[in-house]
Amino acid sequence: TEDWEGGVMPAGWTVGSFGVANPATFDTPDWAVVGGLPAGANGTYAAFASDQAVGDCAADDESGAIYLQSPAIVIPAGVTVPRVAVDHWVATELGYDGGNVKASVNGGPFTLVPDAAFEFNDYNQNLATVGAGNTNPMAGQAAFTGTDGGAAGGSWGQSQVNLTGIAGPGDSVVFRIDFGVDGCNGVVGWYVDDIEVYSCQGEG
Repeated sequence: TEDWEGGVMPAGWTVGSFGVANPATFDTPDWAVVGGLPAGANGTYAAFASDQAVGDCAADDESGAIYLQSPAIVIPAGVTVPRVAVDHWVATELGYDGGNVKASVNGGPFTLVPDAAFEFNDYNQNLATVGAGNTNPMAGQAAFTGTDGGAAGGSWGQSQVNLTGIAGPGDSVVFRIDFGVDGCNGVVGWYVDDIEVYSCQGEG
């Protein structure tokens, strides 16, 4: 589990960026542990990726993605249905900015945790494609994107993933939470709070 209540990035977690169109103009900050959370949060601190309205899509191109990467987590022997749950709050430019979860198993490449693996509160939309004019390096991927309907912000919720077919007992899993933006515009960002890898007793 991780709840960020230490107020700083915990040991073993790493942050960085990828797919940046123009490093000289990419001002989007890395994932950070922040306070002052939106109403309804479980605690005082959460990890945050900004989607502030910076850049002008031309001279100041903000196209790029940032990641928050977990330490390796070994699924214990005897677990039949491993799961992961994430509490989060999202408010981004709909269809162009957004985030998703990827996993690397036993040192393999990071691959998108598919929509089908979610048992509750899955990705709400695929990001617009490159062909549709999206310069986000995550263009076309399933993601959490947009705001609450008719509102300028978001609300807290939990997403639950069944890892069956992705990782099993004895596997070492690293999770990566990716957040990508296009060249300009934005809303607030993505808060990620409690993350828990677990199994349900007696489930088979």
